[in-house]
Amino acid sequence: ISGCTPVHVDFLDLSTVSPGATYSWNLGDGSTSGETNPSHVYTSPGDYNVSLTIVSAQGCQGALTINQLVHVEALPTADFLMSTHETTVLNSTINFTDKSTNTWTWQWDFGDSVGTSSEPNPSYTYASPGDYTIMLITQNQLGCIDTAYSTLRVKNDFAIYVPNTFTPNGDGINDGFIPFGVGWASFSM
Repeated sequence: ISGCTPVHVDFLDLSTVSPGATYSWNLGDGSTSGETNPSHVYTSPGDYNVSLTIVSAQGCQGALTINQLVHVEALPTADFLMSTHETTVLNSTINFTDKSTNTWTWQWDFGDSVGTSSEPNPSYTYASPGDYTIMLITQNQLGCIDTAYSTLRVKNDFAIYVPNTFTPNGDGINDGFIPFGVGWASFSM
């Protein structure tokens, strides 16, 4: 029996026993039960040996131990770092570093409805300004998942260049005295 924390197990006694017998279950994690068919929830990762001892009304005893009957796997823990949480469009390549534990697979969603990756440590370049929620889903070998989120702000750049000379010779290069750049809509000279 295996699963990710918590693991719920319903034990079923298949012994042939005369009426009046007593049951003693040792569930392996310090828990015991006197029920015929106990249920138990394992909350800590590990392997658990389970024992059943039955004493008949006449005092006869039978016992069975199954080693490592229950395997409880720790949940993965998704976590990551980003090279920055705020940047501009001209410098919009972000490096992501996986800090997850107990994971076998990674699924990244970069929050722009376009970018995804299954690499552990991807890089991604954002094409336009905005606030993006990055999501990392990690999964372990039993299929248990965990998710981590972080937010990135990509701002518009503001850059202006005003030339100090111009050549109005009609060659189409620098014919007029006009500033140019990004991140602005109008200017006045």
